[in-house]
Amino acid sequence: MFLEARERIQNTTGEKIVVNTGAEIHGAVIDKLKELRHDSISDKLFQLRRWRNCADYNLTKTIDQSFATKSLQLARDIYNLLLGELP
Repeated sequence: MFLEARERIQNTTGEKIVVNTGAEIHGAVIDKLKELRHDSISDKLFQLRRWRNCADYNLTKTIDQSFATKSLQLARDIYNLLLGELP
């Protein structure tokens, strides 16, 4: 979703999002969406990032089907918002 959001921002504004490291791109995309007043998308991307980090790096957290389903639905919601707000 972050790459999709980044590409749509760049295509809509003509501005490239430039960061020093790959790890910084998520925050830069979220910040740019807030700057462009797409708060709903930025908030949902922030939540998706938190959930992904939890799934990837929290070795004590059990990831069940419910968590995976919620994450997938959130990603779908983000994509639909991107289609509507940043065509």
